[in-house]
Amino acid sequence: MILNSSQSIGDHLGGWIRVAALLLVVVAGCENPNEAFSGRWGPSEAIAPEAASIDLGSGPVWPQLHLGHYGLEVAGVATFHSSELATGMATSCQCAFVEHRHLNLDAQTLVFTTQCDGQTVDWALAIARDDDDGVFLEGTVERTGGAEPPQEIRLERTLDSVDPFSPFCEEQEP
Repeated sequence: MILNSSQSIGDHLGGWIRVAALLLVVVAGCENPNEAFSGRWGPSEAIAPEAASIDLGSGPVWPQLHLGHYGLEVAGVATFHSSELATGMATSCQCAFVEHRHLNLDAQTLVFTTQCDGQTVDWALAIARDDDDGVFLEGTVERTGGAEPPQEIRLERTLDSVDPFSPFCEEQEP
């Protein structure tokens, strides 16, 4: 590189620093699409308790999704709680494995199934954001074979990552 007499090395270096800073801001603002669904999703104060609950046949339960997102597949468990505080476990179905079905990173949509106490439940969810940069999973939950219509649900990301050993879900007997 040749500098003319009116340019200094400091001016040239300052230009490169501005370009590097701009690239850093752009990259930092992008979410890694391979981790878009990772984390713990559940009821929060930002969501009305009814919007975060579903009925699996024995009254309302409040699910928490503990998801790990690895490339084009999502794995994890769903725990079901007796209140929107997500503390006490539901009496019927307490925990179920997520059975991945479909993931679209461009549309940020996810479809999976859970099975618990003889109930198969299909989940169709999409990532949504609010004006305060809150991140949510919203969509429908539908019991397979049930005569009930799909239930609307909205869960907030409460943690960006989850402990792979907690909650621990027991394998169900066939």
